[in-house]
Amino acid sequence: MKTRILKIIWGVVCLFLAGLTLACLEGYVPFDCFSGKLSVVIFACLSGVSFLSYFLSGTRYWAWLFPALISASLALNAAGLFMNYGSPIVAFPILISLAIPCYVGYFLNRTQWAWLVPAWLLTIIAFAPPLSGLVEENLLIALIVYSISLPFMVGCLTAPECRWSLFVAAFFGFLGVFYLVESFIHGAVWGPALMLGIGLVFIAIAYRSKKNWWASILAGIFTTIGMVALLNRLIPGYDYISIGEYQLGIYSALLFLGFALTFGLVWRLGGDHRHAWAKYPALGFLVLALIAFLVGQSFIPLLPAITFFVIGMVMVTGAILKAKFTRQISP
Repeated sequence: MKTRILKIIWGVVCLFLAGLTLACLEGYVPFDCFSGKLSVVIFACLSGVSFLSYFLSGTRYWAWLFPALISASLALNAAGLFMNYGSPIVAFPILISLAIPCYVGYFLNRTQWAWLVPAWLLTIIAFAPPLSGLVEENLLIALIVYSISLPFMVGCLTAPECRWSLFVAAFFGFLGVFYLVESFIHGAVWGPALMLGIGLVFIAIAYRSKKNWWASILAGIFTTIGMVALLNRLIPGYDYISIGEYQLGIYSALLFLGFALTFGLVWRLGGDHRHAWAKYPALGFLVLALIAFLVGQSFIPLLPAITFFVIGMVMVTGAILKAKFTRQISP
């Protein structure tokens, strides 16, 4: 019965629109009238019929909300409420009318979290123009990027099988950090951002399977370079700290310390003897970090000699310790 009523209603609407179109083509109704009260009445009627169809069909048929809300927003625009094209809110009702049905679709079925992505994105786009005159540009972009990550975070929490959404959320959250930082400091931070972004990709690859252990090395290297470069942008002029006649190298030491930590994690988290080799570069970079910290500004000219010295010491120490360990376990 409800289906028959809907068919009759929409049939009448279509016949009315057909007659109105023919009247316009024949010149009985001027096109100028559509910019006035007639267009408001037409869109308001279409909105009302669409809402009626929604409630008669049942709330689970929420797609009826698209024509209902879009027609309502067009009626508001035709009435002149949002027709000031210089205003930043001219598109606000249209965007919100597209977003609301997507929210309804999610709340009716929480497993369909993907509807939150267009819903939230349309909401952000709708509110961005009004906020553009009140908020600094980089802060607004950071807010938008952070907001985009929220639906994917919800997807990860509500659907554990969609773990990939966590990486998407982390990626947008990562981008938001650098827009936020750029709003507080002078100078570009996209060089460090690129390094950290590449590191994040390799972290995701390593996370997917233990067989991708090699990706953790690249992740550690790129992440360390990005973090040190970012610190250099955030706190410039502190490459070396002078204490009396000594200069302590900070960023060089942090760089090698990050490399040492990377190989140390590969060694400890590898799970078998095949990754035991990683302890040697870990130890080598740890020594380099200590030397870079103590030597300070003189570290760069001495780097070749220090590198060969560290490699030699690690190899000799490793060989001695291995021979000693072999003698202890032999019967």
